[in-house]
Amino acid sequence: MKQITYPYEILIRLGRNGIVGAQYQTITDIIDDDGVTVLASREGPVSPLALAGQTGVALDTIMGQAASTAILENEQLKGTNAQLALLTETLQRRLDEANARLEALSKPTALMAENTGASEV
Repeated sequence: MKQITYPYEILIRLGRNGIVGAQYQTITDIIDDDGVTVLASREGPVSPLALAGQTGVALDTIMGQAASTAILENEQLKGTNAQLALLTETLQRRLDEANARLEALSKPTALMAENTGASEV
């Protein structure tokens, strides 16, 4: 007889700031020497998955390297996105200040043109 164990269930918990935890469970089929399944669906214990330095079985062991890479890159990109949003906000504020200064500088010029009768200054 032989046992074949494979992933049965993967649970990834999400919070407002991304992934907060993960666990998985396996399932085992027992097959006799003739290839007939003797026992199917024997569930293994729930085990933690390791995410970003946590202890447990590595996520890529269970889901494969591609899925693991995608999830970890997603977390990194969230950080980059937050930095870019802050930079965009800062640049928008500076642009608004520059536009306000430009508008303030153009008002006396318009008044001068009006008072002198000039169409352009």
